[in-house]
Amino acid sequence: ANLPVRERADKLIKESGIYEVLLINSENIITEGSRSNVFFVKNNTGILFTPSKNLVLNGITRRKIIDLAIDNGIDIMESCYYTSELFDFSSAFLTGTSPKVLPIKKIENVVLSTSDKIVSLLIEKYDTLIDDYVKQFSW
Repeated sequence: ANLPVRERADKLIKESGIYEVLLINSENIITEGSRSNVFFVKNNTGILFTPSKNLVLNGITRRKIIDLAIDNGIDIMESCYYTSELFDFSSAFLTGTSPKVLPIKKIENVVLSTSDKIVSLLIEKYDTLIDDYVKQFSW
């Protein structure tokens, strides 16, 4: 809905050769990707962290990931996360229709693990959810 932000994000993605940009509000709070949602994991907490739904587009993929996490015993913490907190996270991933569940390797200077067990589990469960839906679909 915010065309100048979309244009700026697209330009940055193209010029820098990155896959996605995270949107940060005026208070330095991470909201979401320019075309995806973002989730974070802290080492050994068993908790999935994501920006509050009032800060993001609460789309179907995001809701399905939250449901899958809960169904698999993963606690969800929806809150505000500041850019200064990025170093507190060990892993992160994007979600969306096209990327599904896509681990993030690096956010600026923060290097993240792409082999986290929570992220791997959610990739597997989301892929299964899609496969099952396709198998059951009929016109």
